[in-house]
Amino acid sequence: MIRRYGIKFWSDISGIAKYLFRKRLFRHGLFWTGNLIFFVVIYFLTESGKGLFLYSVKIAFIFLLLAILFYIHQRTLVPRYYRKKRYWLYTGYLLSGILLFTVLKYIFKFYVFHEVADETFIAENLGSVFAATFYIVIGSIISGFLRYNREKIHYQEMAMKLKESEKQKLEAELVALKAQVNPHFMFNTLNNIYSLSLDKSEKAPAMILKLSDLMSYTLYDCKEEKVDISEEIRFVENYFELEKVRLDDNVKIDLEVSGNIPNIKIAPLLFIPFIENAFKHGINTEPRDPFIRVLFDFGKKDHFIFRIENRKIKGAENGNRNPEGIGITNSRKRLNLLYPGKHRLDITNNQDIFMVELEIELS
Repeated sequence: MIRRYGIKFWSDISGIAKYLFRKRLFRHGLFWTGNLIFFVVIYFLTESGKGLFLYSVKIAFIFLLLAILFYIHQRTLVPRYYRKKRYWLYTGYLLSGILLFTVLKYIFKFYVFHEVADETFIAENLGSVFAATFYIVIGSIISGFLRYNREKIHYQEMAMKLKESEKQKLEAELVALKAQVNPHFMFNTLNNIYSLSLDKSEKAPAMILKLSDLMSYTLYDCKEEKVDISEEIRFVENYFELEKVRLDDNVKIDLEVSGNIPNIKIAPLLFIPFIENAFKHGINTEPRDPFIRVLFDFGKKDHFIFRIENRKIKGAENGNRNPEGIGITNSRKRLNLLYPGKHRLDITNNQDIFMVELEIELS
């Protein structure tokens, strides 16, 4: 119980201290008070405390003059003259301020403490000039350091907020892009099943079963940010099997996996937009000798290649049909968001062949 309240006490003290140190008035007051206490302690140790009250009053007045001189320098001379490169005026006003400090200090000591000039007059006033210069320089260094530290902390906070904002934006865009992929794929497949159902084809039940497996993958497995690449390839294989049910035997669909499939994770549904595009602008347009060839090449250790090519109607790119549909456009965005600087996407659009080659670093 005591330990718990002790921890709470120090936690409260720490919180109060952090709150106070965020206040500029407190920090500056602490600095000047600390200097005053330091010189009073030095006097007490060296002079055995004789005339301590009068000495403290004298030192307090001197520090008051120093503080006034310092803030005039920081608030007026630096912004109005030094930062605007008006160095002659800055130097003149600064020397005038130091001289005024020395004169006021002497007048105070003469009228209050009745101290008159003696053989130490020159040395003492040179010491005053040195003290004023020292506090201006040291104060400026400390002030600059604190300003730099505040700006650094502010920059770090802004950078963290910006990074978090960019992360949230990235996640939102990825969710939106993936949401566009799923309905697009389902819409095409359901259209196929609908057409077969109208013809009362025996292929419809098999397609529904395959579609069920694909939906299970997209609804559950694809909730994760990344999936095993072997699962993604299996999804592509199931998709091809689903498409083969409705296609004629003269359509050639080849899927090749070269090399050993590595144990890595990738973004889900990364390849399906390119495959959908091949069917939509290739097979479905009934070109001459239609085919789709897909290759997953894992022959390299540091990257893998996905390549898909399909036959299309000769010269279709010159008409109204656009072989690069919304699926590939969204895929470009996803790749730029997910693999910035770590992928290569090449699209070749010849007269009768459309090919996509995607290379991704294995890291």
